[in-house]
Amino acid sequence: MERETVHLAAATWDRSASAAFTRHVGAERDATDQQNHRLCGRLAAEFHIKLGEHCGNPLMERYLSEVVWRCALILVVHGHPHDQSESVAEYQELIALLDAGEADAAEQLVLRHIGAVESRALARTPEVAPPDLAAILSRY
Repeated sequence: MERETVHLAAATWDRSASAAFTRHVGAERDATDQQNHRLCGRLAAEFHIKLGEHCGNPLMERYLSEVVWRCALILVVHGHPHDQSESVAEYQELIALLDAGEADAAEQLVLRHIGAVESRALARTPEVAPPDLAAILSRY
């Protein structure tokens, strides 16, 4: 969904969109500098929602909004505070790509961004080795 949203948003991207998104990212950068993790999380979610609003497809906007807010809730419950500066840099790069008309590169960036956010925000649990069937049966 996110990639398609960026694809659709790229078709109508203009200076006013660029300026609005740049202001939004500036606010997130300020929150990051202040280590205000709650505000950073809200602003990050809103960035994606704004992309959905800009894409011009009400159904996509609705679905994306639902998914983004659910993901934000998951991150609040299961995530850990982390430095948002990488996300801010990714948003800035996304804006620059859209400004340059590089829709394909913007789509690829947003896919990498989603994976990176998961890696940065969600605590990884150590992998547990599967039970050894021979060891289990050896007791019998």
